[in-house]
Amino acid sequence: MRSVPWSRLSWCWIGLFCWAACSTGLSARSSENFARPESPGTLAKSPPKRLALLVGIDDYSAASPTPDISKPPTRNLRNLEGAVRDVRALERLLVEAQGFRPEDVRVLTDRQATHSAILAAIESDLVERIRPGDLALFYYSGHGSQVANSLSDEPDKLDETIVPADSRFGAHDITDKELRKRFNQLLDHGALLTVILDSCHSGSGAREGLLTASVPRGVDPDLRDIRDGSPAGPRPEDRGAVVLTATQDSGSAWESVDEQKRARGAFSLALERALRDRLPDEPASFTFARARARLQAEQRYQEPSISGKKEAVNRPLFGLPGPEATPREPGLAVERTNPDGMIELQGGIALGLTVGSRLRLEGSDVKLEVVKLKGFSRCEARRLPGSEAARRVPDPKPGTLAKVVQWAAAPGPPLKVWLSDGEGLPESAALTHRLAKLAPQWGVHWLIDPTETPPSHVLRRNRIGWELVGSKTGLQELGPNPRAETVLDRVGRDGRLFVQLPAPPDLLRWIRVGPGTPNDGVESVDRPEGADYLLIGRLRETSVEYAWIRPDGATDERLRSPNPARTAWQPFVGNHQPGDRDAAENLEDRLLRLLKIRAWQQLAGPSGGEFDYELELRRVGSSSPVADGSRLIDRQHYQFVLRPRPDASDLPTVSRYIYIFTIDSVGDSTLLFPLNGSENRFPIRDEEVPAAIVLPQTMTIYPPFGQDTYILLTSEESIPNPRILEFSGVRSRGPKGATGLEELLAQIGGTSRQEASTRTTVAWSIERRYFVSAPTPASPHLP
Repeated sequence: MRSVPWSRLSWCWIGLFCWAACSTGLSARSSENFARPESPGTLAKSPPKRLALLVGIDDYSAASPTPDISKPPTRNLRNLEGAVRDVRALERLLVEAQGFRPEDVRVLTDRQATHSAILAAIESDLVERIRPGDLALFYYSGHGSQVANSLSDEPDKLDETIVPADSRFGAHDITDKELRKRFNQLLDHGALLTVILDSCHSGSGAREGLLTASVPRGVDPDLRDIRDGSPAGPRPEDRGAVVLTATQDSGSAWESVDEQKRARGAFSLALERALRDRLPDEPASFTFARARARLQAEQRYQEPSISGKKEAVNRPLFGLPGPEATPREPGLAVERTNPDGMIELQGGIALGLTVGSRLRLEGSDVKLEVVKLKGFSRCEARRLPGSEAARRVPDPKPGTLAKVVQWAAAPGPPLKVWLSDGEGLPESAALTHRLAKLAPQWGVHWLIDPTETPPSHVLRRNRIGWELVGSKTGLQELGPNPRAETVLDRVGRDGRLFVQLPAPPDLLRWIRVGPGTPNDGVESVDRPEGADYLLIGRLRETSVEYAWIRPDGATDERLRSPNPARTAWQPFVGNHQPGDRDAAENLEDRLLRLLKIRAWQQLAGPSGGEFDYELELRRVGSSSPVADGSRLIDRQHYQFVLRPRPDASDLPTVSRYIYIFTIDSVGDSTLLFPLNGSENRFPIRDEEVPAAIVLPQTMTIYPPFGQDTYILLTSEESIPNPRILEFSGVRSRGPKGATGLEELLAQIGGTSRQEASTRTTVAWSIERRYFVSAPTPASPHLP
């Protein structure tokens, strides 16, 4: 617990949504400013362009086998499923919401994306077309790796690479040195450069945690020595480029699934969602922080990175210089009124709209309600009954602007869980007993908790038998009755084996999840690869115990992910033994707590609800902020500070009510500010953005230790009962007579997905920051 208490910096100002520049007539008017001659006879200056090359490779067996280079070594080169979908989603987002013209976006996928084709496209579509002041974007989604280079200046003599589609047929990878040369040519032309790489440079896929068959975006190094000692040139990020990568050099990037259960790159999906949430003038560092927070909040822990000079990361990710800025307050333009009375508007997901959001037409009291989202940049609304004067207003003409006046909170995505097949527990336990007995003789390490020590192999049952998942070997089917010796032989000496036991039918029947149950906010999935949590059984001496486990919840990651690595282990005997029903209810209750925690991590605020301050932590007595990723130490005292955001408006700041609370590593929430009736409206007066505001309250760090989430909630209306922000279980009803915002906050993480959205004012925001609370070095309670 925190004593008036605490997360890792994500600066997740969720609820501030990007404005699709192509969705209103305002962006067209701002573009005209570039083209209007200053005086008769003066030629108009061409506006800066945005150029993009997007490369995505799923199928590494489809390229022409022209290259040979005497056959490459075996590299564990597996096909992917989400890279091409990543490219298509980004292509659409660039054109519909980021100001790119369709003809300026070049796409290469699968067999098109060969070694020579990628390099040629960089030359023809970026280098040869670029002009000073233009923006160039290079995006790659696919496998990454390394290549041997005895002349490299890298200490390990391995250069980082991206893997082209014809790699399987002998083509060399494209090295970072080859890319650097071409990126520097773009910078030589005076271009703004953004590079986004959704791949990794580790072929091991050695994620720490409970192994599933999820696919890493990396393959084993190509050990053919390229002997390239030519100068690489300066790093583009040192010359003004912004480079985003899905993971650190030594880490792994993974595939995930989107809301439609389609494969996607985990980082690309998080970045796409962050781009939807961003403000038009938001710094690239903020957008990256949103993506990083979303990535880690959804149990796909990997550590992305951003690099670039301060002035580069402080400009918008796809921004151009010049008078092209769009207003901070989003608006929608009426496109047409249909014969059935429905009004179509230019504005959809990109503006953060939800079904149920309410709008007001400019110059009148006519209100509309959004009834359908028609893609990324369109929606359909119906006219609401109003006053007599409003009813006399004719249907709006095309181009009429509408403003969001009430935002509707749509139901969040369900928590996805995997429940193992309930058959065969006695046979499974018998095989597990024998494996545990023989493992030492085979030199295999026997594991009883995959969140304490990451396994190299996981043995589990499916509907037709057993399967073994290895960190390097992937999934192997073993049939219905494998011998223990066969399993141990495949694991190999020094391997780390965890056996996950299936749940008995009684337990599966008593845990209520999915449609038709009181807990339809939780969804059961068919395969563990698509789950947020897995119901896992283990053999503990002579008893079987069950817990909900996050697939990537290993030792180091449990200190960094805001979602618990696992719940407590719960004994369950089966066959209607005393205490089993209570055990099932405990497991269900813990699952619903996970739902609530995840819901708070993903809650997005309304478009236009941004506040001009962000949350900062300082150690008492220090004027320096706690750095990103730093630990908050046991028994030390910290204070909260509101500091102006770098992109804060020059207009006077409207005061907000400030609320700060924390969700700790075991899922308990504690209100930190305000307490005991203290004043919580800041700035005290509506004024221009003042210097940092030190809140009149401190906190002290206490156990439990681990990853904690600090949440800053701001609103122009007060929350009469801020204690609704504290919880240790599940709550689904707000206090009687609550405001719209208070009712919404009380419902967060409710067990059932609400059919009717809760409407709130648009003037509220939410920000999350993440820190690791930790014991002092001398403490015996190390996490």
